[in-house]
Amino acid sequence: MRQVAGVPPSPIVPAAILYDLDNGGDKAWGEKPPYRALGMEAVRQAGRSVTLGTIGAGYGAMAGRLKGGIGTASWTTGDGLTVGAIVATNSLGSVTLPNEKRFWAAPYEQGSEFGGLGVSSSRIAPEDWSGTKLDPKPRANTTLACIATDAALTQDELKRIAMMAQDGLARAIHPVHSPFDGDTIFSLATGRKTVPAEGRALLVARLGSIAADVLARAVARGVYSATQPPRHVGPSLVRPAGCALGFALTLDHPVTQKRKPVQAMCDASARQRREDGVCPDLSDERLHEYSQSLIRTPDYCAYEKI
Repeated sequence: MRQVAGVPPSPIVPAAILYDLDNGGDKAWGEKPPYRALGMEAVRQAGRSVTLGTIGAGYGAMAGRLKGGIGTASWTTGDGLTVGAIVATNSLGSVTLPNEKRFWAAPYEQGSEFGGLGVSSSRIAPEDWSGTKLDPKPRANTTLACIATDAALTQDELKRIAMMAQDGLARAIHPVHSPFDGDTIFSLATGRKTVPAEGRALLVARLGSIAADVLARAVARGVYSATQPPRHVGPSLVRPAGCALGFALTLDHPVTQKRKPVQAMCDASARQRREDGVCPDLSDERLHEYSQSLIRTPDYCAYEKI
């Protein structure tokens, strides 16, 4: 940024959005839209702790037919350089394998950061798009991400890292980069840690590879943490107390209403699992909701077994 005495700086700020201006609600703000104030508040709230899931840009996001959200992940190399990713996943494609409770990004999971559900051994047909959005529309799907590192890198080096990081989306979302998606990745460097002049190309390759891995993890972490906003219905990942991860539908979702004939059987199954100690902490209040996840719904890939 060029500095001129007596002239305020004019920064060039790259930006991208998950467009939701036409999603209803009160937009009668006249000549003072709230976005600048929201941006300033976001800066004031910045800190080391980041809320994941249904927050900020991830509030209304959908990852295929599951609730999307904000996700983060990072990695520190053996020589002390850190690469981090933050992503808002609002994709056409699915983040889970067809008809399974496992993430595409599972091989890159550290610990149990998105449920520890394991790696699938399934063989997936190229045209199996289970879990994607049923009615794709242009400009309705965007996954936005930022890769950050503390290494002192040049603009060209950061561009290469952003290019390599795109592979992280391909590892976590299927399909990805479609004509219906507006996927964008930014990259930045704080420059706090100097790096030697020799071997920089190899360093960039290392950091770019790590960037792809942490971005894949961030996508899965965001969806794993996402819940439906208040007064919204639809499929999301839910974790009843004492139970393993399951896919479920809210009670008043139209697909759930269609499956009412099997509801009594599912309620009985849920009660039996509680009595058998599979879900000992399941309260009466949550039992009916949990039983929804036992209904096999072709439209939303719920599961019989949790």
